[in-house]
Amino acid sequence: MDKLEVKRLAYTHQGRTIYEWEQTLQELHVYITPPPGVTAKMIDCKIGPSSMTLGLKGNPPFLNEKFEAGVNSDESLW
Repeated sequence: MDKLEVKRLAYTHQGRTIYEWEQTLQELHVYITPPPGVTAKMIDCKIGPSSMTLGLKGNPPFLNEKFEAGVNSDESLW
């Protein structure tokens, strides 16, 4: 059986890439490029059964997206 091609797609705003993603029927991968100096400990990422938020701790999330279908948030990680 042939493997499906997975292509990375970009969400852009005013010519700037905000995030990129690729997905299969089983997995979704989201890619961001944080600003210089931002470490993993500074990032607040929450994955729920129906949505995901991503931002810097102590600030409103810059990414707040609902999923088309539910996900198993217990098996989700960042």
